[in-house]
Amino acid sequence: MKPTLFLSLFLLGGLALASSPLTTASASQDRQRGGGEHEEEGPLHEGMSRMNRAMRTLRKSLRDESRNAESLEVIVEAQRAASLTKTETPALTAKQPEAERAAFLVAYRQEIIRVERALLDLEEAVLAGDNEKAQELLKAAKAMEGPGHERFTEEEH
Repeated sequence: MKPTLFLSLFLLGGLALASSPLTTASASQDRQRGGGEHEEEGPLHEGMSRMNRAMRTLRKSLRDESRNAESLEVIVEAQRAASLTKTETPALTAKQPEAERAAFLVAYRQEIIRVERALLDLEEAVLAGDNEKAQELLKAAKAMEGPGHERFTEEEH
């Protein structure tokens, strides 16, 4: 067997295993219980990283109206990332008293909804060509990060 064919088959087999219902269901159940994947390695961390990258890009692109098309693409990427993180379970959930976990998850989801709403407002401002307002909305969206992280992560502040 040629080395490239072997590598291709190996990679396809790994992808098939990683996306199998048994594997994804097990990982999902682990996250629901607050175990399994560590935040820094899972979909929640990836989504938050994508949002952070988008915010950094927008901080620069919103200053230049000629980059509005790029800004709109980046805003949509941030919206997608927020949407994906909304249904994840923060690792800190496991450290909540059992009776408070459901409320903790509801509060987390509501916080992400507020972020999504802020990103929609930002998108509308860019579509309207109001980059000054868009920059203000970006600052307001970024300001949500600190309180959200204080409440839902174990980060040192």
